[in-house]
Amino acid sequence: MIATPPQRSSEAVSLEIVTKVAERNGVEPEELTPPLHSAIDTEALNNLFEPTKNGPREGAVTFEYNGYTVKVVANGSVDVEIADLSQ
Repeated sequence: MIATPPQRSSEAVSLEIVTKVAERNGVEPEELTPPLHSAIDTEALNNLFEPTKNGPREGAVTFEYNGYTVKVVANGSVDVEIADLSQ
């Protein structure tokens, strides 16, 4: 059996991040402070992972937001983990 990587849904990656962080905090997405755009340029992030006419993109972006380390991979995965503040 061949594993298929997750595919990016039609939802913008920034909305997926906000949803996951809000769920982990037990709040509604609109209640998150600071907003995601204060940590990263959300328009650029969304555009970075949009498919191109030549096919899907490659790469990953990792950044800190609201006490979490967020990693977005071009294969569609979005990981939100508690930030390791000891580094």
